[in-house]
Amino acid sequence: MKRGYWFLAMMAGIAVLSLVGCQQVSQEWARLTRRPTPITVDTPLPSPTPSPTSTPTLGATWTPVPSGAPLLGLGTATATPIVTATPTPVPLEVSCAALWDIYPSGEALISEWLMWSATDPPSPAEHKAKLDALVARWTQYEERLEGVPVASDTQAVYEAFKAAAEKWILSFTNASNMLATLNPCCADEALALEGEARDLWNQAYGRLTSVCAFCVSARPSPTVTPTLTPTP
Repeated sequence: MKRGYWFLAMMAGIAVLSLVGCQQVSQEWARLTRRPTPITVDTPLPSPTPSPTSTPTLGATWTPVPSGAPLLGLGTATATPIVTATPTPVPLEVSCAALWDIYPSGEALISEWLMWSATDPPSPAEHKAKLDALVARWTQYEERLEGVPVASDTQAVYEAFKAAAEKWILSFTNASNMLATLNPCCADEALALEGEARDLWNQAYGRLTSVCAFCVSARPSPTVTPTLTPTP
């Protein structure tokens, strides 16, 4: 009898445990299979709409105007006439008078040189000093010649006298260099240049008497008697 009671009690306990275990299993199964509750998320704020960027206004674009096209708003351009001053021509008698006035001083320089070279110079140093002085005086003569008013008919006369003066300067310069360096080549060159200077001076005088013969009587005679050309 006791054995039957304990058997029934044990079976009842097993049944209770079975029920409890099944309930836990059911609960666990329900927990695992239950759909998760969605987590409430704050509603996102709407994204700000970007405002349109204003395009910077550029300056006025230069557009080339086709060649020959008229410019609007500027009217018709009028050319301003350029007034050119017409030089007053030099009268022939004025130019001739100036050339006759300057001629004697050049003739005097030539005469002085011929008289000096005809004598025996005291020393090479003094002879060189004389040559250097003649170079300076012919340079002054050339500067005076550049101030002479030139007419159209006396242009050739003026150029002839200027060429002769330049040749005299070059001749005396070479002679001075010869004495400074004792180079015989300079002496030969100086003699050749002196011959050319004499020819040019005679040509200049011939042109002067040809163009300006009408006023020869009004010109004073040279202070030194010319040796290369006749007295006007």
